[in-house]
Amino acid sequence: MKALRHTFLAAGFFLVLFLMQGGLAHAQYAWEQQGLRYNSWGWDDTPGTFILKRDMPTGTAGSGIPQGDYLIEDYSQSSWDKSFDYDSATDTFTIYDGQGPSENLRFLGDGQLEAEELLPENSDASGIYEADGAGIYRYGSHAIPHYITDAMTYFLENGEGVTFSSTVPGNGSWRNFSVHRNTRRTSSSNEPRYILVDANNSHEWVAFTYDDSNGVFTMYDPNSGDEPYAYRRFRSDGVLENRSAGDEHVSTTGLYTRRENGMYYGDYSNIVKYITDGMLLFLDNID
Repeated sequence: MKALRHTFLAAGFFLVLFLMQGGLAHAQYAWEQQGLRYNSWGWDDTPGTFILKRDMPTGTAGSGIPQGDYLIEDYSQSSWDKSFDYDSATDTFTIYDGQGPSENLRFLGDGQLEAEELLPENSDASGIYEADGAGIYRYGSHAIPHYITDAMTYFLENGEGVTFSSTVPGNGSWRNFSVHRNTRRTSSSNEPRYILVDANNSHEWVAFTYDDSNGVFTMYDPNSGDEPYAYRRFRSDGVLENRSAGDEHVSTTGLYTRRENGMYYGDYSNIVKYITDGMLLFLDNID
């Protein structure tokens, strides 16, 4: 009986441990999708609100799935992200999804748009779409998401680097989007990628991957494209090790110590506070 009691106790312990681990995994999945907001200081030393979240552009980088040269990005919910190519000779946009090229879209003028579906299962959605009173292009029961046609319009007017507001399918809620060069399309890292982005300025962001085996952050920003600009690791004593992989004027190689204002300073430079705050927030919330 005593041995049986010990067996039940051991089984109960492992059941509790399993449930705890499952809860932690669910919690991490939730914040990866929805984002964690935090207050910090940006590049220009002004206070702001920033978001830490999983960075999941359409078509996983490094997976071999084709992606477009440009990205329509919604930082609040990346499931709306779409990449695209633009052929100026034919004024045609090629939209990509998680499988590769999915449709060709071309404005015809007078509130009309031509859609050519590239996936056989969606062939019935090919046709001439007309804009309704809300500016949504429709063809029978089919509709092109408003934010995609808005992104196309802004791209034609201003090129890349634009930010705009539009609606998404479903509840029709308004969201902020940006259109920019898809600098992450050829990333070869197999590690999950995370992004730290200004909630009010989608052009201010850095991204990173994290190697749990050695605690190293591999850092990326809009200027570094698919090449990392630094490798960083927090030591057990709180000191941050930084090895520059690009412009030494951004953050020189060396050791950085946290001061009373929360910023990390080295001998010749400091690191923008929202970046290190986001890195620490990430460490506090991973399983």
